[in-house]
Amino acid sequence: MDIVDSQYYVLQLCLNSVSNDPLPTPKCGTVSAVLSNLSKLIGLHEFQFSNWAFPSHISNGIALCFPVTGKEATKALANSSSVDITKVIEQLGYKADSVEGGFEITGFMPSIRAVSISSSGTNGVTYQIGRFCLGPAEETPLSPQDVPEHEYLDIIESDLRTQAGLLQSHNPALSRGNLCIGNLKVSAESHLHEHAGVTYRVCDISFTANIDIVGPFRFGYETGDYELGRIETKQVGQYRNLDGIIYNKAAFIELLAFRTGGLSRPYTDFQNSFGVFSTEAENLQTLELLAEEISQYILNVNEHLEPINQNVIAIAAKENPPALAVKIHTSDNSLLAEFRHTLNEIRLDNPALASSTNSFPNALIVND
Repeated sequence: MDIVDSQYYVLQLCLNSVSNDPLPTPKCGTVSAVLSNLSKLIGLHEFQFSNWAFPSHISNGIALCFPVTGKEATKALANSSSVDITKVIEQLGYKADSVEGGFEITGFMPSIRAVSISSSGTNGVTYQIGRFCLGPAEETPLSPQDVPEHEYLDIIESDLRTQAGLLQSHNPALSRGNLCIGNLKVSAESHLHEHAGVTYRVCDISFTANIDIVGPFRFGYETGDYELGRIETKQVGQYRNLDGIIYNKAAFIELLAFRTGGLSRPYTDFQNSFGVFSTEAENLQTLELLAEEISQYILNVNEHLEPINQNVIAIAAKENPPALAVKIHTSDNSLLAEFRHTLNEIRLDNPALASSTNSFPNALIVND
């Protein structure tokens, strides 16, 4: 690959299962510690974009990714030769003889994904945006706090959809009913910024969303100045369920798509157990509504899977007493955890279901 200094790339440590079995997702704290240590070993501790480092699922494995400029890429790749990969594998909780891998440079593809509770331990990420442009100075309030909150949220959502569209892929994390943005905080004062002969008003903002944004995305009124509205910091939520932020149901879709993508045989061939989630309803009408909502979600899931993997989930209902069972053919604890959160979010999204059906508990595991 010809490396250009001014472009972005990814230095990634790809770890693949020696067998055909997908690797389980390491715990969030473990991954964060390994990423932090690796960034220092390969000389990225001073790099301004080091907080973009992230784990990415690949066929039968994961990749630990460090977005770098072309100027940094060659040096970082050279430094990576001194990393003890066997030690990294063991730090992630894998057996050294069951995983293999190495470092490589690839093109950088920004991404917007649903926050996964099973891998991050929370349902939201907080973003600090520096020099968020409100618009031309003569057309905007002197105080950023005089701008209605919904206008900020509308701008953020619009910017996300516009920039995600440039990635040329359907993004379920941004779908209506999945995306949630909240906890907006705005600086008390604004500042003037001039670009191309026009004076704009800018301020600092932060918001929390149930999506994980990786890359040089920008937010705010479009001025043509690409230094405005950048993500300065991102912080994973400190609590499992952040107030005002709903769980993003696309997290399960994305994780299952990662797990099943690129397999030569059906995903279910590699699994040795089922997870069965059960709940009860007050009456048959409520039961039918819940079954309909979950069935529609399963159809949405299957749209992102190859045909050979569209039989991973099934549902069954009984009338007396009204009860519903949802079966997923997987031995993956991360998928089971993600699916349970999804099922309960489907209930909570509909007030009629939230008050008339029981919460889905942990799955009953049934061996093949």
